Amino acid sequence: MFGDGEVIKLVVFQEELKNTTIKMAEQSKVLNTPGAEKQTKRELFDALRQELEAPVLEKASKSIWDLILDSNGLGKEISEMVEKGGANEAASISGDPPAILEDSSKSPNQV
Repeated sequence: MFGDGEVIKLVVFQEELKNTTIKMAEQSKVLNTPGAEKQTKRELFDALRQELEAPVLEKASKSIWDLILDSNGLGKEISEMVEKGGANEAASISGDPPAILEDSSKSPNQV
């Protein structure tokens, strides 16, 4: 499903997200507040999650959408699926069966 280019982009995305998250944690208000060292590890993790969850998820979401909207590789594949889905939807509205279900008399091995 994924070509070499997509795998490379996903690895780069993962590395960028990791580095961004580490940088955010290092600059965190939670970890840099006086007295933070007196809190339990659990308290610090919970507070850090509250502080960083939204910005990290936003960064991940933006990066994933960049991959999806890319006109090559994964973006192209998704675009083709959307177009096929739209064609199947248009066929079902017109009364024609979707392409996937055109010949339901054949078993899956005969297709």
